[in-house]
Amino acid sequence: MTPIRKPADGFVSLAKNEIDVMCSGINAAHFNLTARNLEARIVAAMGIQPPMTTIPFMVRTDLWNDGSVRSGKDFRGRRIVLIAAGNASEIKLVNVLAAHGMTIKDVDVEFMSYNVMPIAFANKSIDIAIPSEPFATFIRQQGLAKILPEESKVSAGELTTVLLFSDMFVRERREVGVRFLRTLLQTTPDLIGENWRTARVLDVLAKWTGLKAQDIADGEFSVFDPNLDPSRYLDSIQRQEKALLAMKRLQYDAPLKPDQYLDASLVKDAARRP
Repeated sequence: MTPIRKPADGFVSLAKNEIDVMCSGINAAHFNLTARNLEARIVAAMGIQPPMTTIPFMVRTDLWNDGSVRSGKDFRGRRIVLIAAGNASEIKLVNVLAAHGMTIKDVDVEFMSYNVMPIAFANKSIDIAIPSEPFATFIRQQGLAKILPEESKVSAGELTTVLLFSDMFVRERREVGVRFLRTLLQTTPDLIGENWRTARVLDVLAKWTGLKAQDIADGEFSVFDPNLDPSRYLDSIQRQEKALLAMKRLQYDAPLKPDQYLDASLVKDAARRP
């Protein structure tokens, strides 16, 4: 298992066949490289945003308490930080702004790593952020910021994390890929509903993320479809691509064809296995 700091680095490694499998968020880097013939495809649906989502809008506590910021209509002129451009968080921000008659030009957007966001809230250098779990829970527990519930629900139900296989891996070792997906299908029930909060699962998540089990348990967690079939979420993928096109984050003008970036045949084959 190889940790990847930037999605683009992972996609380049896939293209060079340095890695066979990658778990990634749906983002502009993926679409742009696909348009340039990235030889890798989405083979499984992973994280789906829960009702409150794992990427909530959070407003600095003092701004909430004095009534300055209580909803998206109060975002104008505020300093808002995201992890990066061209991802689910930026799409979410653009959608909330549009609902209140604003665009990205009406706010001061900056990019910041998740681990720096609590510090920025503490020294009041930012007003609003969209941190991911478990950072969102840590920020809330420290009293640094409040979650804006209605705005946070905007991305609920969207597929935001996927599994990709390189085309060479599929061509040369398809059977290995199918067996890998079969194992995922067999273990996915451990992540459905409240099952992920069992001590056994939390211990595994803590081991591989380096986070404390209790911090994971206290936060929101992605929803998982037991079928892992990415074709069921094609509308979500296309909706995010359309948003990124409108935001000028993509280096092409017309939507890609689904078969350029998606192959659900392997997970369907895996589902038929005993």
